[in-house]
Amino acid sequence: MSHPNLNHRLTAIDASFLYFEKKEAAMHIGSVSLFEGEIPFDNFVAMINSKMHLLPRYQQVVTPDPFGIGHPTWELDQSFDIKKHIFKVQIDAPGGEAELIELAGRIFTPMMDRRKPLWDIISFTAWPETAPQ
Repeated sequence: MSHPNLNHRLTAIDASFLYFEKKEAAMHIGSVSLFEGEIPFDNFVAMINSKMHLLPRYQQVVTPDPFGIGHPTWELDQSFDIKKHIFKVQIDAPGGEAELIELAGRIFTPMMDRRKPLWDIISFTAWPETAPQ
């Protein structure tokens, strides 16, 4: 399937997120979603991968302007690999809300890797039955 031509310059607002970002102040957005029941990780990755053709921007990397005159552009990541974007991690024991908050802080704090498309999904194992609801 051919990819639409989405290579174009970032808007001034989008580019400003990149310009103002530094390791002390990441400018990305994150969220935590909780689901009842187990979602098998391999099935989850396969489902997301099967829908990637609907989200071509998620297969693009931000490329700086070679002379620094214009805003960066979106370019197709020729080495796109879904496995570089979806990860499975274990919540530290005892696996309650405090540990989830600590894990989220560790994940959301660093800047995103600009050498790949700017998104990630982190999957973690379910809380134990004793965790507060």
